[in-house]
Amino acid sequence: MIEDDSRCIAKVCNAGIRAARGEILVTVDADSKMTPDSLREIRQMLRSGLYIGGGSRSRFDRMSLGIAVTAVCVAAHLVPVMLRSRTPLSGGMFWCYRRDALRIGGFDESLVSLEDMDFAVRLSRLGKRFGKKYGTLRRSCIVTSSRKFDTFGDWYLVRRPDLTRRLFTGHDREAADGFYYNVR
Repeated sequence: MIEDDSRCIAKVCNAGIRAARGEILVTVDADSKMTPDSLREIRQMLRSGLYIGGGSRSRFDRMSLGIAVTAVCVAAHLVPVMLRSRTPLSGGMFWCYRRDALRIGGFDESLVSLEDMDFAVRLSRLGKRFGKKYGTLRRSCIVTSSRKFDTFGDWYLVRRPDLTRRLFTGHDREAADGFYYNVR
């Protein structure tokens, strides 16, 4: 087990990448869990030679109108990033060969949020150089905890578009601390 309390998810992920000894790397957010057969599907996609790596669809462990509207609002922030990068982004889980994660320099430790989206864009670009696609698991997904909604309320981010914008800069330490780390 690797412990790191630096309040930098990218740094924690990079420590995991460095410590990993396997050929295939899978990162999963701490509040998410893979569905059965995720690892089998990842292995199949990578071994097909068509994919550089990818992500996963996600669903919450519970749903409400507020959570659904929040998901739409967050997606609206992602669409411009996806259009610019031509990458079908997904968050919460990433998979690739360890060597490719190292080739792109792992996760950008200067980012306090959006490190996952940045990783996906850079991995996708590497794939294009080798004629490979960035993929999303088709049969498997991750189930994400709704604990942030339980803590803040299902409509919190909808009522706080300023916070969503701040988190989507990737560099706002105060916003990241307030939403991710200083939660009781």
